[in-house]
Amino acid sequence: MKRQVIRSTTLVETLAGVDRQSRFQHRRAFTLMETLAALAILGMVVSSLSASLHLYWKYRSVSRSQITIAQLQRGIIEDLTSDLRMTLQDPVAVRAASMVAAARSESATEKAGSEQFLNVTEQVLELPTDLRNQPVHFIGTSQAMALLHEQRNPRFDQARSSYQSAGLSHIVWWVNSEGSIRLPLFHSGPQLITVAVNASKDRRGLVRKARKDSGGSASSTSDEDEWLVAADVTSLRLRYFDGENWRTEWNSFQQQALPLAVEVCVTIEGGPEQETPVVIWLPQASD
Repeated sequence: MKRQVIRSTTLVETLAGVDRQSRFQHRRAFTLMETLAALAILGMVVSSLSASLHLYWKYRSVSRSQITIAQLQRGIIEDLTSDLRMTLQDPVAVRAASMVAAARSESATEKAGSEQFLNVTEQVLELPTDLRNQPVHFIGTSQAMALLHEQRNPRFDQARSSYQSAGLSHIVWWVNSEGSIRLPLFHSGPQLITVAVNASKDRRGLVRKARKDSGGSASSTSDEDEWLVAADVTSLRLRYFDGENWRTEWNSFQQQALPLAVEVCVTIEGGPEQETPVVIWLPQASD
């Protein structure tokens, strides 16, 4: 009987130990699953956080780049606006238009003034014979522009101390890629004189050049001032408004006037492919 009790007690203890060991093993397995699940969730959180930080820095850099490009474009437009509004009116063209208007007014009030009107018109159309190598006040193509100034633009410091700002000079804007551009900057009577305009080889991008000629000669240049406005500019597209239509070219000697407005479209490296054009209006002569 005593042995039976001992065996029963031993069996109970053995079963109790097995039960405790089974519960302990079950608890260890459940804790491992929780750890794996926690690690998986932590990995997802870290991955999401890393992706969020990557997107944040990416869009922040893109935003800063766009702001820089916008600031550069605004500065270029302000520089062009300042130069355009300093362009000299052609006194010959203004005087011719004034004489034609006066002749028309006189012919409308005087019945016998038809012959006088014709004489005045012929004098207007006849170019003076003593004009030689006179500067053209405004020359524009689809990719370049030359403006006649009398004074230096204060927005641009002098690149060379030897450059003399007093007197007439052509201000040329273009994107320097390679070679030179040729523009009809002068006229001798009815004949236009084309001049080659060069820039330094190491200056790529939007260039502004002040070109002054000695004695009005279109063949030799004695004084120049070159300014690299923006090296990141890849193209410059220009159009000119005559009051009715937009033109891709303008010659104030032939049109006998400055354009009413200039449409400017600047493309900058790293910016959008299609830039929004900006229209710059020019002040017109009062007479």
